[in-house]
Amino acid sequence: MPGLAGQVLLGDRRGKKQKKRHSIGNMGFVDITSAYLQAECSGGPVYVILPSEAGGKTGTAHHLRKAMYGLPRAGADFAREARSRLLRLGWVEVTAGVYIRRSLEGNAAGLVLVMYVDDVVLAGRKDEARNAMSELYQEFVIDEQPQWLGESPVLHLGMRISRTNGRVKIDGTDYAKTIIDEYERDSTVRTRGTRDAATPMVFPEAALYDEAEVSTTCRQHVGRLMWLARTVKPEIAYSVAYVSRFVDKWSKAASAILDRIVRYVHGSQDSVLEYGSAGRLGDQVRIVAFSDSDHAGCPATRRSTSGGCVYFSNGEENYLVDWFSKAQRASVLSTAEAELTALGRIMRTTIPNAEVVIRGLVGTRVPLAVCCDSEAAVKAVRRGYSAKMASLGKTHGVTVATLSDAFDGEDSNLVSVPGISNCADIFTKPMERVAFTRAIANLRKGASNDRERDVHGARGKLPVPLVDGRAEGRVRTYRDVVTGIQRV
Repeated sequence: MPGLAGQVLLGDRRGKKQKKRHSIGNMGFVDITSAYLQAECSGGPVYVILPSEAGGKTGTAHHLRKAMYGLPRAGADFAREARSRLLRLGWVEVTAGVYIRRSLEGNAAGLVLVMYVDDVVLAGRKDEARNAMSELYQEFVIDEQPQWLGESPVLHLGMRISRTNGRVKIDGTDYAKTIIDEYERDSTVRTRGTRDAATPMVFPEAALYDEAEVSTTCRQHVGRLMWLARTVKPEIAYSVAYVSRFVDKWSKAASAILDRIVRYVHGSQDSVLEYGSAGRLGDQVRIVAFSDSDHAGCPATRRSTSGGCVYFSNGEENYLVDWFSKAQRASVLSTAEAELTALGRIMRTTIPNAEVVIRGLVGTRVPLAVCCDSEAAVKAVRRGYSAKMASLGKTHGVTVATLSDAFDGEDSNLVSVPGISNCADIFTKPMERVAFTRAIANLRKGASNDRERDVHGARGKLPVPLVDGRAEGRVRTYRDVVTGIQRV
């Protein structure tokens, strides 16, 4: 599952009264020792000259046989070697870096393994997980003992992960404090505010974009913020993605944006994502995604921004497991075209990763609902073309046709939702304080299925019926689609 939240969530499935074959509640974390040196160096021959500190023969060239830290291809060499070893142990790769092993008692997965470079997360029933961990120790060189979730908090990739009373917390507070400390110690920072910010971003004055600045540390600060946004602080994803566009051409505008993001993080240092147990993976499992765009929102380039988020639902609760914010590569003429580009991206990159992992875990196809707040885009996808968008280029035309095919199946739905209830809105543009607070609440609530969404202040169904994205175009409410009611 892409994203740390998804990795941890799929490993923590310990609901009450669940069928035993679905119980995946024991999670182990381990770091492979000197991982790259455990893989053969591929490609053309590489020679190294040993430094004097190495002792022995120095000043002579030696043929390098093992992948070494610092070689551009070393990471790929180890990934290939690790994949080969895991397949030999009976693991099945469902997407890059994510492996499952079938349970002997059914079609669903009994074990899940996620590998990020040399960091491994292994989840499964207690006995199976510990046996599988022992196999890893026999296959790889691992010096440290594994850490098991529940015995004590686990530090994994800069995040502190804990489980208490059936709830999992991914805590990035310490990492957020490190970001702030590093920024405050940086003497090269010229733009520095004195008060915490209520929101992570506002667009600076247009003239500041043209005033160049030299910064030797902007990449480090932006890189740290990117990891924070990717793990526990989705609300800063747009702001961090936006400022990252300027690391090769830094300006006073970029400095002002970076400073405001840090001041927002300073004012909200408690960076925690919390999840209840995902429970048993049964017939109610589904994926709900939201897609959005901000047409021509960047004042510097007038290009649009695509945003999206994906929820995993087990019929009782919904869990935010992945999100993104990314600038579109080309300018478009209309909002509908920008929305189509965003839909194309989430269907090509984000959703397939979630689908293939959850399908591997459940053992069957998982229903999908994708929500979009552009009626024009939804209608274009339903028809496979749009007479009003006859000026569409070849790329956008292919996107429409591809999306139409993708939503033609019985288990895939494209749903039109009001803009105020689009959870992906926060990933496409800066917001003022009230709207930003509402957007965060919307993001946390997600695709609510335990009660009707109260988007216009009235209980019950939405005032405007939502249209199914399939060819027959049956009219459904938002809740019908999300909870699978009336699903064929």
